[in-house]
Amino acid sequence: MLRCSALAAMLLSLILAAPSLRAGTRTTMTASRFDATTEAQLLRNGYLANIVSLPDGRQVLRASQRAYQTTTWARDLDYAISGYSYLLDDMTIFGNNIQVFLERTGPDGVVPETINITEGWSENRQAWDAMPNLISAAYTYAAKTGDRAFIQRNIATLEAIAAWIERLDSDGDGLPDRDIFPYGYFDTVENSVMHTYAIAKFYGAYRRMAELERWIGRDGRRYEELAARLRAGFHRGEAQGGYWRAGQAWPIAWKKADGRIVNLLETFGVLQATREGLIAPEDGWRYRDLFAALHESLAQQIDPLTPTRLTLGGYPRAVKRVVTPTPPDWMLDAAAPWIVALDVPERARAGYAEDAARILEAYRAMSQRTGGMVVEFAASANARYGTGDSGDRGRLWDTAAWFEALYAGHYGLRLTLDALVIAPQPLARIGGDGITGLRYQDATVDLELDAAARAYTVRADRPIVVELHPVADGAGVAVNGVEQGPVARLTLNPGQPVQVQSLGVRRLRSDPATVQVWRRADLPVQQGSAQRSWLWGPAPWRTTVEPYQESPGGERLVEYYDKARMEISRPEGNRADRWFVTNGLLVKELVSGQLQVGDARFEPRAPAEIPIAGDPADNPAPSYRAFGAVASLNNDRRAPERSGQEVIATLDANGTPGADSTLARPETRIARYEATLGHNLPAVFWRFMQAQPDDWLFAFGYPISEPYWVRARVGGVETWVLTQLFERRVLTYTPANPRDYQVEMGNVGQHYYRWRYGAAPWEQADR
Repeated sequence: MLRCSALAAMLLSLILAAPSLRAGTRTTMTASRFDATTEAQLLRNGYLANIVSLPDGRQVLRASQRAYQTTTWARDLDYAISGYSYLLDDMTIFGNNIQVFLERTGPDGVVPETINITEGWSENRQAWDAMPNLISAAYTYAAKTGDRAFIQRNIATLEAIAAWIERLDSDGDGLPDRDIFPYGYFDTVENSVMHTYAIAKFYGAYRRMAELERWIGRDGRRYEELAARLRAGFHRGEAQGGYWRAGQAWPIAWKKADGRIVNLLETFGVLQATREGLIAPEDGWRYRDLFAALHESLAQQIDPLTPTRLTLGGYPRAVKRVVTPTPPDWMLDAAAPWIVALDVPERARAGYAEDAARILEAYRAMSQRTGGMVVEFAASANARYGTGDSGDRGRLWDTAAWFEALYAGHYGLRLTLDALVIAPQPLARIGGDGITGLRYQDATVDLELDAAARAYTVRADRPIVVELHPVADGAGVAVNGVEQGPVARLTLNPGQPVQVQSLGVRRLRSDPATVQVWRRADLPVQQGSAQRSWLWGPAPWRTTVEPYQESPGGERLVEYYDKARMEISRPEGNRADRWFVTNGLLVKELVSGQLQVGDARFEPRAPAEIPIAGDPADNPAPSYRAFGAVASLNNDRRAPERSGQEVIATLDANGTPGADSTLARPETRIARYEATLGHNLPAVFWRFMQAQPDDWLFAFGYPISEPYWVRARVGGVETWVLTQLFERRVLTYTPANPRDYQVEMGNVGQHYYRWRYGAAPWEQADR
């Protein structure tokens, strides 16, 4: 058992001293080893000091100790429960508060933005975020407590709220276009329901509704379909009505119904989008470029007074909301501590743990200066519009941000209806690190975290389902010494500890050098300015390390694309060198069966039984193994020069050469003889190689075979395809394809990954 009794005692003493604690209110014994003092201060000043009673005796939570002493707010409730749910045992007050908002939700699904505790009135001042916030809060309450009866009692109201969100889409394209209720988050700028932040919240609401419906025995597929349609619409290019502008690392902030577009990097909007999965690792460069941009601008996002700034560079004055009293200009470039709840976990998950640690430390420094009375909005003198402070302190959601940042980030906990998810992203190495007394549904859970060993131990006093992920950038897990794959899902036996060890490495963060290589070649294809096929592929789908004898620690960084693999074997080398990033000799390995793990070190395997071109299954094309009898693997099997001659050679599925004179075509006549390994290049391939933005030797390597016509099934149709093997690539020429795509790279990266690891990346659970 993790020994945190002293920390728990400190926490309890501060809790019991809180003047606003009502008789009979149960509190938590959860404690972490990270920073018990900060936890206690924030719990007291954010949660305990804001407990108030309604006239009917139910206890709820006001928004803050100063500015909002008599009101409770839907948005504050959502963000507060997301943080305090990790710490609290008794969730009665949150349950009461959610119920009060549900009771006052109109038949049209409109949720009150705020309720006056003393006078009893409620209103929604055209704030769209109240609707998804209440669905989110109800989900978190249910996941924490396991209270199905609560959801069953209120499901009709939750469905009405979801229907309000659905009605924002008038044309059925998945995206909101009825620009009503245009305000969200604070009274400074006029945004829109057509807003990246709003779409992220709506997307999350649909997904939560799907889970809640299934949890109580209903069919949640309708909400899954709504979520999928919304996500597809969001990921269209701007010209097609979506949110992505060519050449920009982040989506546009929001649109207006009159056609106006506000294009800036709004931190909380994109972070909410990654939190909900609206922008996710499977989105390739959109996800990676976004976090690279956040990383590069980190210093601008941490105001000396508090993290995180609302935008990069501030809002223009033109979007200031017309409201009385007029908001001061400094708020257009303010920072808000509540964003830290999104910022820290999302940066850590994206591979930027050092950035996440800096943000959390800036929050801690701010809370120490204020004695736990966290600021609301603030801007220092270096902000775009000068200094300012909203003056509010002890606000519910601003103090809750610490707990979500810490428990969802550093400890990697996520409370879901069906399982406690554990995926630590350590921000520091702390002796005896862990948490004790976490309440999840009916169980009490303890977690011990050893960041240095990339391992943790979890136990519970009652059976619960847990979903166990690797620590940080691990690729898989071993549970009690037995390898389980990328993720393990199991039921804990009461009192029996489960030990989880991370295996391998999986990274989402590309090296800037590999990004540069990709952009030089394939960014024009992605942007539509180059009408040709991909040299690498639309995005890397696996960044990891693999054994390599000469690399530091015996491992090198590799990045897989559809067409090839990039490698950095000597990271201490000259980054300006053209060969700092190399392009793996994957084809040579696939044909020979010799897996390279060092400059002169190989592991023997069977050659790949994967079709060289065309469909992955039911394909008559020869495999890589079949080319073994005709390929130059050791400077052998050289061919004589045949410049100007027709290409009529064929190769069948068994690797048997033949000839067919009817296949002769003017564009495939031999145009060059490459003497290094002794092979001829047809004109159609040589022109393609010379037209690439990269040097052909870097991109392709030397040819290791003659060009052969093969029968391959492409898109379900069998046809003749001219193929030629190079050390690093496979080139194919399919006359039946559209002109710009007749010459293509084979999917060598996909083929090699399946050969090496046994399954394609999209067939693995943690893609």
